Amino acid sequence: MIHVLLCSISLPGDKGLCRGGEKDQVYGGHTEMTEDPLTTGDFSLAISDLRLTDSVYTCTIYDEHGEILHQKVVVLIVRGLQMEMVEVTKGEPSVSLPFKISGPVDEDIRVEWTHPDSKQTEVMTFENGEIQLSKHNKVYRRRTEMDKDLLTSGDLSLTLKNPGVDDNGLYKCTVYSGEEVQQWKTVTLSVRGQ
Repeated sequence: MIHVLLCSISLPGDKGLCRGGEKDQVYGGHTEMTEDPLTTGDFSLAISDLRLTDSVYTCTIYDEHGEILHQKVVVLIVRGLQMEMVEVTKGEPSVSLPFKISGPVDEDIRVEWTHPDSKQTEVMTFENGEIQLSKHNKVYRRRTEMDKDLLTSGDLSLTLKNPGVDDNGLYKCTVYSGEEVQQWKTVTLSVRGQ
């Protein structure tokens, strides 16, 4: 007969989620297990409000002597990433890299548009209620715009003026509240020759 005294679910950066009914402060309220896993045999963990740091989870079942009876490792891959392809012809006056979230938006957010495929990765930053010109990259300084009323509209789209072949590639918009990522979207820009 198997006696399970403890189910320890290890989360990234944690030694265990549930020990005698305790929950980790970070994951408390975001995780749930079946009420009677001993009867059902279901030790599944339901996670809500996923974060970018979520990655590898381990469920370990111990006997009454603290010996490991069963251990399962699950790798979590978040597939809800918003990704879009935008095509434009070289010579067009501008192109919009779209990203709309439900507004109104918290005043303390930071919005960062980056171009990871470029040597100059930082494109534009909105912080403290305004566009941060000091964080504007020289390459993009006079070529980018965002909705000045984005806190109300929720329109985080980036307008890129005079797109050229050097602008091709992946762009990423990340929305932060403090240091925590709230939402993100990637847009691939393809600038075709005339």
